[in-house]
Amino acid sequence: MVAALICVLIIACMLSALTAGEAAADDNNNATATPDYNITIPPLPIGTPTPTPPAERQVFFDARWDTDHVSVQVNNNGPAITVEACIGSLANKTTAQVGAGASVKVLTQAIDAKDGDIIRYWFKAYENGTLIDSMDGNVQVEARPTIAPETAIVTGTVRDASSNAAIAGAEVTFVPRDFDRNYPEATTDSAGTFTTSGKMSPGVYYLTVRAYGYEPKTLTIDVGNGAQQLSEPITLVRSAGPSPTPGPSATPTPTPGSPIDAWMNLLYNPTVCVSTIAIALGGAVSATAIYEWTLKQRERRKKDGEQK
Repeated sequence: MVAALICVLIIACMLSALTAGEAAADDNNNATATPDYNITIPPLPIGTPTPTPPAERQVFFDARWDTDHVSVQVNNNGPAITVEACIGSLANKTTAQVGAGASVKVLTQAIDAKDGDIIRYWFKAYENGTLIDSMDGNVQVEARPTIAPETAIVTGTVRDASSNAAIAGAEVTFVPRDFDRNYPEATTDSAGTFTTSGKMSPGVYYLTVRAYGYEPKTLTIDVGNGAQQLSEPITLVRSAGPSPTPGPSATPTPTPGSPIDAWMNLLYNPTVCVSTIAIALGGAVSATAIYEWTLKQRERRKKDGEQK
């Protein structure tokens, strides 16, 4: 009896467990998934582009000694650059900024040097920290000549090389050969005469004359102290202009007094003198023959008019 009761209880427990499992399965099948909005996906790393380094280009030209330093011409045909200038040693360094497209002179530090000394120099150009050009070398110190006081005045004349006519409005410039100095240009008057507008230092000059319609001319002259007149006039040669294009030739027309013109006047002008026509024909036809011919032509014209 007891054994039968235990079996019944075991079977009831098993059925209860089975029913609970099925209910749980049904609940799982009917459940709705809830999305998790708190999930964060880390971004992929973005690489930094590597800038293209500046290309090399020439910016340094014509380094030279000037009194107590070295100067160099910088023609920057690109973006802004930084220029380092050294003289004597790398410790004597100066820095200059040169803008985009600028054309300037960059100077080193000033140093003490004697005439004939050999001085070392360096120039370097950087664009955004990248070296794009450099120049280095040696230069010999040369003492600058002492410029004489300005006492000279020059007068001269400019003429046409072919006709010897005076050339007005010609521009005359004087450039010293041995020192740096700018002098204003002179202009010739109606007589072709010019005079320097101010006094100049004596020395050797390059004299250049320019005039409209003429080839320019440059002379080397030695200018002394005081007022002086050039011994010979400066002659200019006319510029070779373009060859004229020939136009269409005109049809020749009879000139008054020619035989053709005389015949036409005789036909349409009864008052023309027959002797004049004969003279115009040079005696090739007699005056009588001309007279008879004109009478016939007049009769014909008269008949034609009556018929009309």
